[in-house]
Amino acid sequence: VDPVQELHEGLYTCVAMATIPDVPQLIVSNETYDFSTLDDPDVFIIVTGSNIAGNMYTLTCEVSVVTGVPNITWMYNDMKLMEESGITLTLEENGLHLQLILQFSPLDYDHAGVYTCSANLTVDEFNFDGFNE
Repeated sequence: VDPVQELHEGLYTCVAMATIPDVPQLIVSNETYDFSTLDDPDVFIIVTGSNIAGNMYTLTCEVSVVTGVPNITWMYNDMKLMEESGITLTLEENGLHLQLILQFSPLDYDHAGVYTCSANLTVDEFNFDGFNE
């Protein structure tokens, strides 16, 4: 189903039937899956401090979700940001809110660039193999 919409929520059942030569019965197996959709996470960026070299400067990416656990990432000039000298990343949880805090201590001219926060929800994938021996 592409794109997935709320109208696709519900119970889905896969039924497999097999007949085997010389066996007088029909073999039936079924698997039911309760499918529900997830809302996109809400992402907000909070700025603390002044962007003057030498000062402490913080960018907080706050993500709110109703269900699921988001994966939050800070990007710097389109590359995943990693901790390094003068930069720390801290993940904090507060109820339905997750925050990935990016702190510059101290802020330096080398930190200039485009910072982007992204959040996505990972949905479990499943496979079902049925067989009868």
